[in-house]
Amino acid sequence: MPGRTIRYLSTYASQIAFTARKRPYSYFAGDARLSCQPLPSAPITGDWKAYHVYSHVIDLTAPVDWYFADGGSTRWPQCHHGRIDYAPGSAYGDIRTNWELNRLQFLPMITVTDEGLARSLLEDWFAKTPYLQGPSYLSSMEVALRWISVYWAVCLLKEPLDDTLRRSVEGLAVLSGKFIERRLSTHSSAGNHIVIEALGLFWLGRALAKSKKGVGWLSKGRHILWEQILRQILSDGTGREQSVWYLGFVLDAFFHYLLLEDREIIPKEVLERVEKALDFINELTFQDGTFFDFGDRDDGFVFRTSCDYGESPFPGLLNLGTCIFERGGWFRHLPDAAKRFKFWGCDKRRDLQSLAGPAPTEKTGESKLMTYRDGGVTLARRGDGRLLFRHSRLGLEPTFGHGHADALSILLFWKDVPVLIDPGTGRYNGDKRIRNYFRSTIAHNTVEIEGIDQAKILGPFMWDRSYECVLSAAAESPFPAVEAYHDAYEKKLGLVHVRRVEWPAPNRIEIWDRFMGPDSGLRCRGAFHMGDCKSVDRSGNEVLVVFHRFSVLLTFPDGFEVVSYRGSLDPFVGWRSTLYGKVDPADSILYSFKCTGEKGHRTQIEIRESGDHFTS
Repeated sequence: MPGRTIRYLSTYASQIAFTARKRPYSYFAGDARLSCQPLPSAPITGDWKAYHVYSHVIDLTAPVDWYFADGGSTRWPQCHHGRIDYAPGSAYGDIRTNWELNRLQFLPMITVTDEGLARSLLEDWFAKTPYLQGPSYLSSMEVALRWISVYWAVCLLKEPLDDTLRRSVEGLAVLSGKFIERRLSTHSSAGNHIVIEALGLFWLGRALAKSKKGVGWLSKGRHILWEQILRQILSDGTGREQSVWYLGFVLDAFFHYLLLEDREIIPKEVLERVEKALDFINELTFQDGTFFDFGDRDDGFVFRTSCDYGESPFPGLLNLGTCIFERGGWFRHLPDAAKRFKFWGCDKRRDLQSLAGPAPTEKTGESKLMTYRDGGVTLARRGDGRLLFRHSRLGLEPTFGHGHADALSILLFWKDVPVLIDPGTGRYNGDKRIRNYFRSTIAHNTVEIEGIDQAKILGPFMWDRSYECVLSAAAESPFPAVEAYHDAYEKKLGLVHVRRVEWPAPNRIEIWDRFMGPDSGLRCRGAFHMGDCKSVDRSGNEVLVVFHRFSVLLTFPDGFEVVSYRGSLDPFVGWRSTLYGKVDPADSILYSFKCTGEKGHRTQIEIRESGDHFTS
C-alpha cells in the first residue's frame, strides 16, 4: 500500500480516536521515564514581552494564543489537524507563522533566566494544545522541532519537575516519537524535513534512553541522519535542494545531533561532507554576515538565540564549525553569532580565538574563480567585487520543492554591498501570486522566453520537471570567465540558452547571451533585480543605478526595450522579500528583445567609484 494512502488512513483513524476524548499528555506516558542529558546553556537577555514571530509581536508573559493566525481576526481551528484546511489561500493565512510560534524555541533561553516563566509556558501549552489538535500537528517536522525545544528546556531546569508536568513531558515524548515515526517525509518532502524528523527521533531516543522504544528511535534517527547528510549535501559541499538557507538548516540540525552524540561513531565521510558544506558556506558569507542568497528561505532555525529576524544564521554556524572542526578562517566576530557561540558553551574554549585570524584581504585587480560543479555554482572575485553564477538543475527530486527557476542567473556584490540580488521567497502560503512570482524565472537575473518559466509550476512546492544545466567553460586567467547553457526551452520552443560571463577589467563585467536554435524571432525578456539603491535612471539603452558609495551603469544592446519597475502590481514585478511573509518594493530593470539567431548580444555592467551622472 502506497505511503501516502497509509498516512491518509492513519490520519482518518486518529480523528476517530482522538476527537471524542481529549486525554491529557500524562495519560500516554505509560512506563516511559525521562532521562535528562547535560546540555549547554548561558544567560541570554531577551524581551519576552515583545517576542517576534516574523513581523508579529507576542507577549510571552501574558496568556499566549497558540492558535494565532496571521490571516486577520480568525484563529486556527482548535480541532483535529486532519480537518484543517491550510492550503494556500485559506482564511487563516500562512500556516508557517503559527508553526514558528509553536516550535517553542524561546523555552531553553527563558529557562536559564526565568525558570518560573518557562514552566508556566510549558504547562499552558500542554493544557491548550491536546494531542493531534490544532495546526501544530500538521507537520511531523514541527513535532520534532518542538520536542527539541521542550527537552532542552527541561534538561536546563534547576528544580525538578513536579509529577504532573514530568508525566506530561514523558507523554509528549512517547506521542511525538510515534507521530514522527509514522509520518516520516520519505516522499515529496524528503529534503530538510526528513533531516529534522530524524534529529527529533534521535533526541527522543536520548530522552527515553531506558526504554526499548527510545533505543529504537535513537538508532533509526542516527542512521537516517547519516544517510541524508550524504544524500542532501553534495560532494563539493553544496546543497541538493538548491537553497542556501536550507543547506544551513541541515547543518544546524547536524550540530544539534552532535550535542548528544559520540563523535567517534560517526562515519568519517559524513563528517567530511559537513566540513565541505561549511567551506562552501564560508565562501558565500561576508564578514558582516551578509550572504549570497538563492532558492527558498523561510528564516527558520532549529534553535534561535534571538528573535531578531535580521540575524544571518551563517556566522553562528561557521563559529560552531570552528569549535567542532577546529578550523581557522571561518570565525565571524558578530554579536548574534557570539550569542550562539556562548549558549553552546564554545566561548570557554579560549584556544579557539587563535584560530580566528583577520579577514582575508585582496589586492585590487586580483582575481579568483571557484567552481562547484555538483551544485551548479561558480564564484568569482576580482578586486572589490564578488559574483555568483548559477548553472544548476532545479533542486531535489522528485518535486524540486525549494528550488527556483533561476538557471544562468547572476548575483553581484561590490564592496560587500548587494548590487544584483535574488529578490527572496515572499511566503509559501496565502497569496498564490506571491509564491509563484518569487520563484519564477523573471524574478531572477536571467532570461525567460515567450513569458514561460524555465520549468512549469504544479503547486507551491512542486515543479513539473527539471531542466538540464551544463557548465561548458570556466577560466581564471587572463580574467575570470564562465559559460553555461540550459535546455529548459529546447523541447517546447527549440532554443537552448547559452550565457557567458566575463570580467575583463576590475570594474567591468560583460554578459553574453545567445540562443542556439532556429532564427525564430521569439520574444525574450530578461531582468536585473537591484539591491538597496538611491536612484535608478535611464537614458537610451543605458541605466544608471546609484548606490551610496558607488554607481552601476548597465549598458544594453541597441534595439532593446528597457523599463524599470518598483512595486508594480501590473505586471507584478519590482518586489523584494528580506523577511519571510514580508514583501517590499524594490528596483527591477526589465529588458526585452527578439531572438535573432545565434549571434547573441552583450550587456555590460560598469562600476563607477565616484559620480552619479551619465557620461558620454
